[in-house]
Amino acid sequence: MTIDKNLMEFYGIGCDHCDDMKPRIAQVEAETGKRFAKYEVWQNEKNLQILQKIDKGMCGGIPFFYNRRTRDYICGATSTENLKNWALGRPHEAFTQGEKKPFSMQESIKEWKESAEKMKQTIQDIQGKLQSMSAKKK
Repeated sequence: MTIDKNLMEFYGIGCDHCDDMKPRIAQVEAETGKRFAKYEVWQNEKNLQILQKIDKGMCGGIPFFYNRRTRDYICGATSTENLKNWALGRPHEAFTQGEKKPFSMQESIKEWKESAEKMKQTIQDIQGKLQSMSAKKK
């Protein structure tokens, strides 16, 4: 598979969102037969300058995907399907939140309970400090 220099991926070594995209990129490359040109920007000043010239403040972060042929881009992590659409010049979303997890009522309840426990602990801490301050005044 040869590199398609029109499909540009800008990433940083150690970037969690960029790492999350690796399997999605590999899948799109395999399905389309087009390998992305990859530009590491955190440790390569020249690549960073290329990103800044292309980005022009549209996104201001990584991962950033730019299609030279269509002049379309994607800011941040995205779904496999959206990335594939971008690579093939199809309609896509420039700003997404990555792969969406299926809604889970149990997970939502668990997160709510954890949040409620943290709030309860914070309230108890504040009450303890207020009692301590009140006792010192007496």
